[in-house]
Amino acid sequence: MKLICGLGNPGPDYRLTRHNIGYRVVDLLADRWKVSGGSTRDGASVLEVSRDGEAVMLIKPLRFMNRSGAPVRAAVGRSVVDPEVDLLVIADDMDLPLGKIRLRTGGS
Repeated sequence: MKLICGLGNPGPDYRLTRHNIGYRVVDLLADRWKVSGGSTRDGASVLEVSRDGEAVMLIKPLRFMNRSGAPVRAAVGRSVVDPEVDLLVIADDMDLPLGKIRLRTGGS
């Protein structure tokens, strides 16, 4: 299983802000993969899908960015995954220019 977690802030005031890029990427993936529905578990919106024979869980913590750790930790805990290999967290980084992407292992 793979976990894709998009971070953001809940509520309409934040919907189109740069801070919600993680939410928007998860929504885009769900749209492109033509999946909908899902459930709410442990403080996160969760959508499970199969892609190329592998289970993928799309996660959007329903808490503000600085409190998103617990829902992500819960998703990892209820899945059989190695977070260093199977978890992708998508979030904005104000230190990067708009439109730049950085991929890295580890970090906070």
